[in-house]
Amino acid sequence: EGRKVGSALSVLLAKHNHDCDPNAEVSFTDEGRVRLRARKPIREGEEVTVCYVDAAAPVDERRNILEAHYGFRCNCSRCRHESLSALKQRSRGGRTR
Repeated sequence: EGRKVGSALSVLLAKHNHDCDPNAEVSFTDEGRVRLRARKPIREGEEVTVCYVDAAAPVDERRNILEAHYGFRCNCSRCRHESLSALKQRSRGGRTR
């Protein structure tokens, strides 16, 4: 139902930074183990990132949750792009023709 039902603490996950367009994803096995899988090819030396929030949520919602729960404002390339697109869309809507 989209509700938060629990939380987990994992040394494996603590080593990975957030990105709204991550190159890896986290899942949990039926036994409660954490599984980290690549979502796309990861080059040697590239940082492995995961999304700390629902990646399908709108940019403002993602940013608000990250700021409230993790203490930072996301400025990843996806957030920057979506924020700029939303700003352009709002500015177009305000014009009269």
